[in-house]
Amino acid sequence: MHKGADFEDVEVSSAQPLVEKHGTRFAASFSHGSLTVAHLKNIRFYKSHGLIVTEEGWILRDTMLHDHIDRMIARIESGELDLNAPCTHIISEPTAIIGGQQNFYHWMFNWLSKFTALNGSRFSSIAKGLVFNGPIERFQWETLFKLGVGKGKNCHFIQRSSPVLIEDAIVPTLFSNPVHSLGHIEWLRSLMSSEERVEGVTERVYISRKDAVKGNRQIINETELIALLEKYEFSIVRLGDLTLKQQASVFRHARFVIAPHGAGLANVIYAQPGACFLEMQAKDAYTQVFWSLGLISGAARYDVLTCESFGDSIPYQKDIEIDLARLEQVIIEKWGLGS
Repeated sequence: MHKGADFEDVEVSSAQPLVEKHGTRFAASFSHGSLTVAHLKNIRFYKSHGLIVTEEGWILRDTMLHDHIDRMIARIESGELDLNAPCTHIISEPTAIIGGQQNFYHWMFNWLSKFTALNGSRFSSIAKGLVFNGPIERFQWETLFKLGVGKGKNCHFIQRSSPVLIEDAIVPTLFSNPVHSLGHIEWLRSLMSSEERVEGVTERVYISRKDAVKGNRQIINETELIALLEKYEFSIVRLGDLTLKQQASVFRHARFVIAPHGAGLANVIYAQPGACFLEMQAKDAYTQVFWSLGLISGAARYDVLTCESFGDSIPYQKDIEIDLARLEQVIIEKWGLGS
């Protein structure tokens, strides 16, 4: 606005009624304003956290996750990141800046919300290209190409740490964590609309993190946990073995889901109303992020089991040990499942 640039606000439906139902302390998850798309010239894009800088040297804050902004400013102030570094690559065609992050949850709910903004604006038809942080993970490839999110656009994956000059930039804002927009979630659901069922997976599901790329947040006594859950006829699922549509199908057809805290619980949004969830978290790293998604999906129950944590990692990355007696109590007394 200060530059006199062409821009458009895009209204996106929120889950505000859930704030009214569950209290204002949940407003951080459900309340938000509109998204914005601006048409700007000579934008410098840095791969690191998707930093976007105008030709005057202004940092565009609402185009990054809030915690990433503080890290970037610290790097700039220390001299580690030079905003005057020469651009090693130039993109001339009208190009929308998306950026990205190699984390399933943040990609789906934060970075892809830029598409919610872009697709809701008049600038979508102008954009001939899209810019992302490279390299990309399999789930990013699936959303962009297999699910058609990037259809009809030239996709540029930035590998270098040096800035890229985008001469004709279309810049959408995003929903920062942990904001959840009903409008954005409805769009994600539309991408995963297949009714395909995953063979061998029942309506009782346990999500294992044995396939976690970084190997963090493992369950120390998972062998004993699985033995217990098999008594109650739970299917053991590793989401990394499945396509995005198959992951959505697992949650769409599940009535009871048990899982450790992790990005795979982003699939909660595909569950049918009335499902029950039990999320296992380190007691020193409690979060309501996936609980709030459970509310949006219409969960009958969303229980959180706090657990002892172990290791030298930061709290939310530590391994955990499950109190099997407490877990079984939830299954029997709260969910009404017999052995």
